[in-house]
Amino acid sequence: RGSLDAKFRRQTSIGRYIVDFMSVRPMIVIEVDGSIHEEVNQANKDRERDEILTVMGYRVLRFRNEEVLYQMPSVLERIRTHIADKRQKSSPQAWGGQPRTT
Repeated sequence: RGSLDAKFRRQTSIGRYIVDFMSVRPMIVIEVDGSIHEEVNQANKDRERDEILTVMGYRVLRFRNEEVLYQMPSVLERIRTHIADKRQKSSPQAWGGQPRTT
């Protein structure tokens, strides 16, 4: 297993929510969901929560427990892809700025 090139905190508060995993740079939240999240009421709450976290600047990635248990290489690859994408979109070149030189 390779590095994700990001540091994650476990069971962290963001506003009124506690998320499973969160990285400050880039701003990514990872949720690992059990079967309760398939119920309509919970799915609606999750959607609302994800929208609020997205407005706050986080990208929310959700994985089912089974994915984490049985398809970890695929899960890690999806996380790596989102980290790279988030970093690319927040780079100075993405918004027309110049890279800083030191």
